[in-house]
This record gives sequence, C-alpha cells and structure tokens, in this order.
Amino acid sequence: MFCARSLMLSGIIVCLAGILSGQQPSNPEATAAKKTAAPKEAAKPDSPLDALTHFSATMVGGPLGNIDELNIYRSGNLMRTDMLDGKNYMVTNLDSYDTFVVLPDRCMHDARPALNTFPFTAVHKGNKVERRPMGTETIDDHACQVEEVTITSERGKSLILKLWEATDLNGFPLKVEVHRSMGAPVTITYKNVKIGPPDAALFAYPANCGAPPAPKKAAPKKRAAPGPGKTSKP
Repeated sequence: MFCARSLMLSGIIVCLAGILSGQQPSNPEATAAKKTAAPKEAAKPDSPLDALTHFSATMVGGPLGNIDELNIYRSGNLMRTDMLDGKNYMVTNLDSYDTFVVLPDRCMHDARPALNTFPFTAVHKGNKVERRPMGTETIDDHACQVEEVTITSERGKSLILKLWEATDLNGFPLKVEVHRSMGAPVTITYKNVKIGPPDAALFAYPANCGAPPAPKKAAPKKRAAPGPGKTSKP
C-alpha cells in the first residue's frame, strides 16, 4: 500500500494564421517547402521553478493532501525524493521523467516522475503558463514574492499554483497552494532549504539495480492494406 501510494502520479496552443489583403503572391518553392516541413515538437514553456536546479529541503505535505515529511534533493536534471522510512528513495530524471526506485530487496523502474517531485514536474511540453504577481508576504522570517501560476494543458484543463517564493533563497517556494478544478486546495510547505549542490552520491545509480533502462523508441506505424484498385508502395 505504501509503495503503491509513493509511486502514484498525480500529474498540458493556439495557432493563428492569416493572409493580409493586397499581399504579393508567395514564392511557390517556399510554399512547397512549408507544406513538406515536419511539424515542430511543442517546446516546454518556462516555469518559475526551472531556475532552482541545485537544492535540498524537507517537504511537508504533498499533492495528495497528505501531511508527511520527507527529504528532497535536486542536482541538475535529477531529483531525489526519500520515502517516509528515510531509507528507500526514488530518483527522477526531469528531462525524460524516467524514475528508478530503490527498495530494501530490489530496484524498480517507472516511466513516470515520482509523485513528490511535484510541483517541479508540473509543467510539460505543450502547456501554456501564465504568471500573475500577488504581492509580498513573510514566511518564517523570509521575505517572499507571491505569485499565481496557471498551467493549462492542450486539452484546456487548468491547474493553478500559488507560490510564496523566498527572495533570499533564489525564489525557492516555501509554500505552495495547489488549486484544481475540483476539491479543496492542497498546501505543501518546505523547510530546511539549502541552495547549492547536494552530495552527488545521493543520485548515484545503484550497482544492484542492473543496467539503467534504455530510452524508449517509438513503435513503427503500421502500413494500411491497399484498397481495391490500389497497390502499396514497396
């Protein structure tokens, strides 16, 4: 039950085009090139948390509304979240979202980010991010800039985060309110925050975990069978 809960994942473009009246005819070659060009993959928008690449902290609460405390660490694109026993842990690659889980008797892999990497994994490719300043407040003697961040998925679903960003901790959010479309807001707080690189050994891939998982390749598309009077290309 505990491991299943720890591995849960809580866990987002408008295209405009137009032709002005009186515009000169376009170059046919350029038009053909545009038609044949492969569509670009949607870029991941900026998040106010992207600048926080090296830190350690104690996380109080979580995206499921729990009130547990656990340690978290980030070094570059790797983020470690300890489990409640303080011995087992998970390390998520924030670029690929692949996670390795270290348990007492075995290791596991998951193609999703660990639950408690949220809100650092809240923004995904294709999301729209809007930021709105909400003034200043003080939390535990730290002056904080307060801002509301709205993250909207490609399907139009929105997630609203309210962040209290400590100005003396490079904007680290000492408090996060998570507002979803349904249910009461969830509050996450952080303490014992230290800005700087954690011990690299915390992120080492354990030897007893075997080989790291290979990157997944997209499955080849199946070619449709030719219809009557048609032949498939070789």
